[in-house]
Amino acid sequence: MKRNGRMILKKIIRMAGVAFFAAAMFSACSEEAPLVDFYFEVRGDTAIFNSKAIHADTYAWDFGDGQTFDEPDPIHIYENPGDYEVTLTVTGKGGQDSQTKVVTIVPNSPYDLLTGGPDNTEGKVWRISRTISSGDAIFTPIDEELGHVYLPMYNNVLEDLGLGEEYEDEFIFYPDGTYKHNVKNGGGMTGYRYASNNGLEVIKTTPYGIWVTKFSPPEHATFTFAEDTTFTLKCAMEREDSLYDVTFHHVMVVQASEPEFFVLRDYTRTVIIKEITHDKMRVLVFLSSSDIDDISQYPTHAFLMTLEAEK
Repeated sequence: MKRNGRMILKKIIRMAGVAFFAAAMFSACSEEAPLVDFYFEVRGDTAIFNSKAIHADTYAWDFGDGQTFDEPDPIHIYENPGDYEVTLTVTGKGGQDSQTKVVTIVPNSPYDLLTGGPDNTEGKVWRISRTISSGDAIFTPIDEELGHVYLPMYNNVLEDLGLGEEYEDEFIFYPDGTYKHNVKNGGGMTGYRYASNNGLEVIKTTPYGIWVTKFSPPEHATFTFAEDTTFTLKCAMEREDSLYDVTFHHVMVVQASEPEFFVLRDYTRTVIIKEITHDKMRVLVFLSSSDIDDISQYPTHAFLMTLEAEK
């Protein structure tokens, strides 16, 4: 009886060994090595990637600019033009595979940076930045180098002036020349002399020559843009007989159609774009604040300020 028991136990052990071996062989056969490929489309400074992989559990993208990602289908924005070697590596139970391709980013034109490029049918949204750039300030009197600092800018300066809602306003530029302005608090920033002289409905005042007046954006608006242009502006000091011309050379300018405005509603509707990247724009806007009627429509101050693009 004991002998029969030992024989049965040995048979069970042999059968278990065979089953384990078979399971191991099946597992090895099922853990096939991963295979990967990917495709991409470039739109301005943005590359849209789509991976094609089998037997892959993890994804590791190297965009060639020091940035990485771990999802199958990323969208990546490049800071600078150039050729970038992009590598996608996938890992599975059966091993690892990778694919490398070169992505070429061509320089964006300033117009494409402003609007998001010809394929951006939804337009590009800009807002006044809560974080200033070095040199942002209010200047007076105005000259091509901006003159004397009247009031340095600092982070959240509009909040301290009681104008924090203006950070939420959206200025939207479309590649087809259409312009849209989303007003969040029923009004927009306006020079106080412009508001007073034109009988605008005042929502809020400040002691710094900036008011908020009621504004309803028109249904259809456009904008004009010029690059590497010369712009001459008649300016004034805050006293009589103080008119003088300032000429800005080789600048970019943008102007919204009436009655729309960009950043500040005042007599001077042209805004100078001092610099622009895909996510930041620094602009020069002008304010008229002389209390002398004969020259009250001429700018006395220039604002150098930063806007950020919606991400």
